[in-house]
Parts: sequence; C-alpha cells; structure tokens
Amino acid sequence: RTTQNDVSVDPFRPPTFVVVVNCLWFSSLILSLASASIALLVKQWLQESRDGNLGDSRLSTQLLQFRMNCIKRWKVREITALVPFLLQVALMTFLVGLILLLWNLHTVVAAVSSAFTGIFILLFLGVTVLPSIRWDCSYRSPQALLVYTLIRAIRNKVTDLLQQCIKYCSEH
Repeated sequence: RTTQNDVSVDPFRPPTFVVVVNCLWFSSLILSLASASIALLVKQWLQESRDGNLGDSRLSTQLLQFRMNCIKRWKVREITALVPFLLQVALMTFLVGLILLLWNLHTVVAAVSSAFTGIFILLFLGVTVLPSIRWDCSYRSPQALLVYTLIRAIRNKVTDLLQQCIKYCSEH
C-alpha cells in the first residue's frame, strides 16, 4: 500500500485466472515459435545433406550413405518429430487458456466453446489411442506410437505381477 498526496493506493493485482491465462497463452506462443524454428533448422540440415552431389555414381552413393548415417546418429528424425508434438502441445495449451478465460467472461460462450473443444479433444484422443487397440488402424503417428508403448509397458508390468502372484500363491 502506497500513499500519493494523502490518498492510499493499493498496487494493482490481476485476478489469478488472468495470470494463469497469460501463462498458458505465452507458453503456447513460445511452443509454436519454437516448433517453427525447429522446422526451419531441420529443413536447412536436410538441404545441406543433399547439396554437393558428386557426378560419380559410386562416390555419390558413398557420400549419400555417409550423410544418412550422420542424420541417424545425430537423431534428426527424432528432432523432426518434435515439431508436430510441440504444435499439438501449443494448441492444447492455448485452448485451455481460452476456455479458462471464457468461463470467467461469459458462460454461454464458454459452454459452446468448451463443447467444440471437447469434441476436438475426444477426436484427437480417439485417433491417438485407436492404433494401440486395432492393428489395422491407419491413424499411426508419433503420439500414437507413444501411447502404444505406454500401454504395452503397463500390460507387461501387470502380466508380470499377475504371474508373480500366481507363482507365489501356488507355492504357499
């Protein structure tokens, strides 16, 4: 509390939801820009790996193989996979901030926006989880592979625990 000309003035304190919304939106902006920057870097790396093609077929093939090995060793594919992941995280972060803001401004607008956002998130989750459930599903993506890996790891742990329980019960 400060005083100016004998008038007591409280410092401005934004509501908590405003701080949270700003954190979410600035995080979304940063993730989007990082994604674009990484995409540009990868494009430049791949362009550099294609340049300098020599005329001799054997030498050209050796150079191409060397460059492909370097791309693999330096995990360019994994870095490239970050781009859509960062964009999806940025989108989700933005949507959460938007919904939070709308619920503090107008409930009808918030409800409609929440419904559409919910439909989108359900669709997104569906196409991410389906490849883990159905082997013939064409919705394969890096995030679907991650879900499949997590489900498989959990299933394996549960199976191991059940086998240990069965073994323990049969011994006692």
